Amino acid sequence: MFYNLYHYDPSKALLSVGCILFALLSIGHTWSAVKARAVWWTAFLVGGWMEVAGFIARGIGTTQLSALSTYIVQTLFLLLPPAFFSASIYMTLRRLVVATARPDLLIIPMRLCTRLFVGADVLSLLLQGAGGGLQTSTNDASKSLGQKLVIVGLCIQLVAFTFFLITTWIFSGRLARTTQEVRKIVIGISISGPLILIRSVYRVVEYAQGYTGYIMTHEWALYVFDTLPMLLLTFALFILFPPVEMLAIKAATEPSREHISIEEKA
Repeated sequence: MFYNLYHYDPSKALLSVGCILFALLSIGHTWSAVKARAVWWTAFLVGGWMEVAGFIARGIGTTQLSALSTYIVQTLFLLLPPAFFSASIYMTLRRLVVATARPDLLIIPMRLCTRLFVGADVLSLLLQGAGGGLQTSTNDASKSLGQKLVIVGLCIQLVAFTFFLITTWIFSGRLARTTQEVRKIVIGISISGPLILIRSVYRVVEYAQGYTGYIMTHEWALYVFDTLPMLLLTFALFILFPPVEMLAIKAATEPSREHISIEEKA
């Protein structure tokens, strides 16, 4: 028996635009990261290309509305990218601290900074991935468990990124003097943060309503509260405030002795 897993006919025009824009931005980010040898930006690249793959799977799904395999792929590949975006943004703070040589201005020890935020991000990613997979089960108990896991994962992401933004703002506020590059990176983080939070709140509400809820059964919400914020984030961190370009670190033997282009321009 035919059953439309999407609850509607996915718009080929919207998914095509989303796929093309994410592909272009991902190409740009990949080029910048390779040029700067920014291995630490790899997670962000993974997130961008996952968005592309998610929309490709969604496109395939428009001709196979009852195909579970393509539905699972597009669900997971559109659900998980922000966790990868967050991981690289978390690591940006540590490199920013290294750039200014002021770890004493952090509200948490620098050695715990990346571990705390990235650790929370990995936990969030695992919970969302497991929950998203269970959501496609035909078993009601598994669906219910999957729904709860995704919500918990998203809540962890919300709390962790909120604390990260507070940490970043306090750190930047305590700096006696900053370069233009440092200010730009802080602005970039300040723009990307709310976009991730908006998207996370949307997903929490979506999964709280359930598979037959209003948000899950209306396509416009996906593009307004998920696709658009993530496009703006990837655009801002490539065109306006590219941390990969500004934080081209030349590693030394000790983290406290690392010197980067920001310091040279100060």
